Amino acid sequence: MSGGVSSLRGWADVSVILLLAPLLIAALAVLLLLFGLAFGVSRLIAWIPTAAQAVLRFLASIAKTLRNICDLLVKPFIIAAGLRASFHSAIAGGRKLFKRH
Repeated sequence: MSGGVSSLRGWADVSVILLLAPLLIAALAVLLLLFGLAFGVSRLIAWIPTAAQAVLRFLASIAKTLRNICDLLVKPFIIAAGLRASFHSAIAGGRKLFKRH
């Protein structure tokens, strides 16, 4: 009888190995995927500052252009408001000169 039990024990070990083999292969695939992701993230972290600087320079040039355009559009109104204020100031100053006491 003991020969039959050891034979069953051997077959049980083989079946456990055959059942665990796909799980081990899947675990290896997940491990390789995680390694690839970690490597990709490290490369991305090294690349992001360079790309961000280029984007920042581009956005700064757009902001400067828009600022110049807005200054050109507002300039006539600022000049007109300044002339109006100067005129009102001159009128008020003239009134003070010719004010009767």
